[in-house]
Amino acid sequence: MVIPVKAKVLVENTCVRKVFGVDPDIHIDDITANIPSSIRSISCVRRGNTLRATFEGTTAPEELFLFKQRRPVRTCLPRPLQCTRCGVYGHATATCSSDRRCLRCGRGHSEGPCTTENPRCLNCECSHPANEPRCSSWQLQR
Repeated sequence: MVIPVKAKVLVENTCVRKVFGVDPDIHIDDITANIPSSIRSISCVRRGNTLRATFEGTTAPEELFLFKQRRPVRTCLPRPLQCTRCGVYGHATATCSSDRRCLRCGRGHSEGPCTTENPRCLNCECSHPANEPRCSSWQLQR
């Protein structure tokens, strides 16, 4: 019997960090060109005034000097693994055999946009969607 298995390859000797306070009008190519050559960066992705930077090695600088300004560098914590089928933390949708539940209201209605005006977290029962970062269950999983 053959059992299909999926896995992600771990990228060794890299670390991911967030760089805050970068002017959103500066092009990403200009930013990467201005990272000092002593710091080995592999990639940078922008989200507003924050960069998600991947550095070579297992340590990253505590700050970067970009365009003559000091920018703090912080640890980038990944989102917790949450099933988009049932909303429970700890497993992926591909392995889920539970009934489908809406992440906004917690009910088992059909796919598509949820029209409820009162969201309800199916993990903590509070009035927010189940994938909300401010959820106590979300924070605990992180």
